[in-house]
Amino acid sequence: MKLNYWISLPLLSTICLFANANTATPASTTTTTVATPAPAATATAAPVTAPAATSTTALPKKEEAPSVKFKFDYSLGYTIQAQEQPKGTRKQELGHNFTPSMSYGDYSSFAYIGYEQDLIDTSSNGWSDVVLGLSKKSWELSKLLKLGPSIGAVLPLNDSTRNEVGLLYAASAALTLSLNTKTLGWDAWSMSYQANLSKNFLSYDTNAKSGSPNRAYGFRNRFNLGYDITEKISFFTRFDFNSNYTVNGVVTNGFAHFQSLGYTINDVTSVSITHANGGDVLKGGNYENNLKFYDAESSSYSVGLSVSL
Repeated sequence: MKLNYWISLPLLSTICLFANANTATPASTTTTTVATPAPAATATAAPVTAPAATSTTALPKKEEAPSVKFKFDYSLGYTIQAQEQPKGTRKQELGHNFTPSMSYGDYSSFAYIGYEQDLIDTSSNGWSDVVLGLSKKSWELSKLLKLGPSIGAVLPLNDSTRNEVGLLYAASAALTLSLNTKTLGWDAWSMSYQANLSKNFLSYDTNAKSGSPNRAYGFRNRFNLGYDITEKISFFTRFDFNSNYTVNGVVTNGFAHFQSLGYTINDVTSVSITHANGGDVLKGGNYENNLKFYDAESSSYSVGLSVSL
């Protein structure tokens, strides 16, 4: 059982059907008896049997074109801030995520869009930006390692992204290095690392609301680890370390991580419980380390339901 989280682009199988035709000629037996009358005797020729003639002809293998497969994923998640804040607030959200995808041979593509409902301040409700992705089946570098390429794009739909950030669109390219755990006998494990480079195309350089410089480039290091506890229960965790480069050359580092425990109800439906945290690596003017597993302000808990058709 596997859970898909955010751009994750699941990938890919090729279906090849071969037609084999065999033509056989059955053995034929011919017996000839010749009787020649003679005054004193009768001559009989011995039976003549033709050898078995069997011919088997294998037709050339015909490889059919790979079929196109479509899939649609929908997930519903309720998220709540880990603790109530000193001001008495505690953020709560309801998220609807839609991910149609298509695979053809060695290639797979997807589109993602979400709708966020703020259960405390409904004025911030709205659609997320549209994310598009295309990936290719991984190359086998060795018995232990596989390398898979992918590209992506972001189309701004959210009001703040379009009006405050001024994003026209974003493009990205990534390489994912996966460990073939089955070769090691670790069938229940999954491990991978992804390097992702992205570029933002902007209509202006400064955030219209905050006045801070916009991000021009981004580089993300992503580590994934999964473990199937049973056939139906699985654990998955992800850690991101992001380096963002503003239009004026300033570099800021951020992090994000989550841990999720999922349960597969059937082939279509699954549920999960998740903890997540993220933010700037350095916090405040005194450059305090903010790289934490849990934080009272930024940590959150989620429960989710996923349906895959």
